[in-house]
Amino acid sequence: MLPKPEAIAASDGLHGPSLSPDGSQVVYSVRPLYKAAETDFSASCIWIADTGKANSARRLTSGLFNDSDAVFSSDGASVLFLSDRHERGGPMQIYSLPLTVGGEAAPLMSAAATLKRDVQVFEASPDGRYIAFVSKDEPTAEDEAKERAKSDALVWSERRKDMGRLRLLRLATGTVSSFNLPADRHAHNFAWSADGESLIVCITLGPDLEHMGFEATYYRVTVRHPNAEPTLLAKYQDAFGEYLTWLADGTVLETRFYNPQTLTSALAVRNVLRDCATNGKATAAGAVYSGSNDDVGFIVGLPHDNLVAVEVISGVDSRIDIIASSGILQETVYRSSDDALGDQSWDIKRLEDGSYVFACIRSSGPRKEPSNVWAGKLDSKALPGTLTQLSSHNSWIDDISKDSATATSVFRCKARDGTDLDGIICKPTNAQKPLPAILIAHGGPYYRDAPSYIFNFCTWREFLAAHGFCVISPNYRGSSGRGAAFAETMYGGVGTVDWTDCEDMLQAVIDQGFADPERLGIAGWSQGGFMAAWGASQTKNKFKAAVMGAGLSDLGTMCEEAEAPEFEVEFAGGAPWTSPTRRNTNDPIRFVKDVETAFLILHGEKDQCVPVGQGIGFFRGLRRMSKFPERHELVIYPREGHGFTERSHVEDVLKRVLDHLSAWLT
Repeated sequence: MLPKPEAIAASDGLHGPSLSPDGSQVVYSVRPLYKAAETDFSASCIWIADTGKANSARRLTSGLFNDSDAVFSSDGASVLFLSDRHERGGPMQIYSLPLTVGGEAAPLMSAAATLKRDVQVFEASPDGRYIAFVSKDEPTAEDEAKERAKSDALVWSERRKDMGRLRLLRLATGTVSSFNLPADRHAHNFAWSADGESLIVCITLGPDLEHMGFEATYYRVTVRHPNAEPTLLAKYQDAFGEYLTWLADGTVLETRFYNPQTLTSALAVRNVLRDCATNGKATAAGAVYSGSNDDVGFIVGLPHDNLVAVEVISGVDSRIDIIASSGILQETVYRSSDDALGDQSWDIKRLEDGSYVFACIRSSGPRKEPSNVWAGKLDSKALPGTLTQLSSHNSWIDDISKDSATATSVFRCKARDGTDLDGIICKPTNAQKPLPAILIAHGGPYYRDAPSYIFNFCTWREFLAAHGFCVISPNYRGSSGRGAAFAETMYGGVGTVDWTDCEDMLQAVIDQGFADPERLGIAGWSQGGFMAAWGASQTKNKFKAAVMGAGLSDLGTMCEEAEAPEFEVEFAGGAPWTSPTRRNTNDPIRFVKDVETAFLILHGEKDQCVPVGQGIGFFRGLRRMSKFPERHELVIYPREGHGFTERSHVEDVLKRVLDHLSAWLT
């Protein structure tokens, strides 16, 4: 049984595992990866499982509404979550579902406090008396009248209505109040103090990625006096901070760039207040943990113990380290083993006896295990760590796995300059070698390929291998998992060693007899789409076919049009407004002349990350300058952004990718 586009498009995604206070249960969300139709409302249901019992996962809510972001209350007696169950497709509000006495989910805000705007993110106080959350300002009568009249001109310099506001819900009364923070700034993230009396909040110039390159400001606010003047704590030179954590000893930790002077650096754990205690300018020397030789993924604070659990990404592997507030390693409690954790998809609790309970969403390509929830007690003396599978979602993948004659494994080689490289290779096991081969570069570039087992609209490794291709996925320079120096090669360096790393790994696979050099393809999404365009434009005829998914072709216009211009400026090595005479020499659009590779170009019409003009421009260049203009095809998907949401579009993408590569390589 082969993986079919229809099955992939109809599959479910698992999100946000969250443990109960005693670690005995875990809740998580399950939602369709893609909507059946453009007009469909989003739907999601909450599941619960017992961490010590295999296959104990069971549905907690119906799935008729958009129930998501579930967490346990501080006493473990109920589950708090976001939902539109008051109005399907309406604004997301905070609900509570009792577990011990039964009953229906009920909204936590009083009728008078119910919002017309989405609650974007929320977190209960450690003592369970309050919930802090972020939502946009409520619409005025004038706003609603303009919306009805479609008087909706966007004035970019006046976007106050887009700002997220930090608010406080008092559970005893159901009333909501707003903290007294600057009205012209956006609440980016926040964290509770261990005693539940205060919050630290990071505010930024605005909610968009474009604003992340500008200064962030940290304030302290109190729940007893939300209207009081906030206490200014620190200013940081950029707003690219995540997973803010406030420990009982007063330490404030966050994931930030190891080298704050560049946006292309690796991620590390940083002490925000210490970084900015002198002149507000952090340096690489101030990193608390990781970022030099490996990278930080997700962190979870254990505030009362003054500890933080850190996901450390090291090559294709991951581990969970427990560190003190000072950054000193206490112990490693988990290591991956031929598997991969999902992004931001784990939780951990420290029990009274000092042991840990860990829950995660993970998958394994080598073992052909699709994403499911796993959990167990961790013992630092028994690594890599034994977990129990709690759920069995997407059973159609299990059926494929039983019949699939493919093998996924880590592949290592040397770059031409001696740098150690790793990546993933996935290939049929029973087919005659050498095989038609496809180089698939990941997006980012600050990302990595790990030994996961994933099927979606833009992750084609397992999908194509099952259909007879040898697929090579290199972690080229610029990827995560190898520390700051490895990542920072992308400062003005796209199309340099990132490309030669890909080329060198492909050649190593050819040299070992797995890939047929006469039947090569190249593909990728986002930065991977750039790599496909760049690789084919540089080699002209090395690759018979290419798939450029939401790819970059002109870095100068990316600086002007994309949603994160500061990132693009660093990748390009300069901005059009500071270097008006400069044209980036590593733009694929400049090298389309005499290209023989047949291109399939795929792009979402509403893509803000990589605007659709990047695909259109490259297509126009190929049709005018390549050696065989008739070989190229451009497909634009209405309503879609950088990540696709509609099932019919996902099916179409997968069918076109398979048909295009099969036509040219088999």
